[in-house]
Amino acid sequence: MTRDEFKSVASQAVETVTSVAEQRLSRQLPRQYVLDWLGGPLIQHGEDIAELLTEKVFVSEDKIFPCVDLFLDDLREDGRLWIVCYRAAYEPCKFGEHWQYKTGGHDAGQVGPFRLGCRNIVSRLTSRPAG
Repeated sequence: MTRDEFKSVASQAVETVTSVAEQRLSRQLPRQYVLDWLGGPLIQHGEDIAELLTEKVFVSEDKIFPCVDLFLDDLREDGRLWIVCYRAAYEPCKFGEHWQYKTGGHDAGQVGPFRLGCRNIVSRLTSRPAG
């Protein structure tokens, strides 16, 4: 899998988790993001969330980390969605090979190596007024 192809998978993962959250909340969410990589600093720069994810998960065409938790966590005061990620300690491998760690994801499914969750943002936004 090429880097560009993988970046498309990362973009699809972000759109999928955002769409699932929107369905559960019955409201639109912005498409501006902030990435928080567990164990690292909050990444506040860059508009291209798929590129930021690709930088962290894609090593080469034959080496891609096979298990990444991607959670849509909250809507920040600045209007951006907060994504929190964690890359499991499995060795990188070819896309789709040796991905025995595939479990169907968290509460929002799975796209490629990304196990998606949106429970936190749904819970938080349900308990506070829109606007």
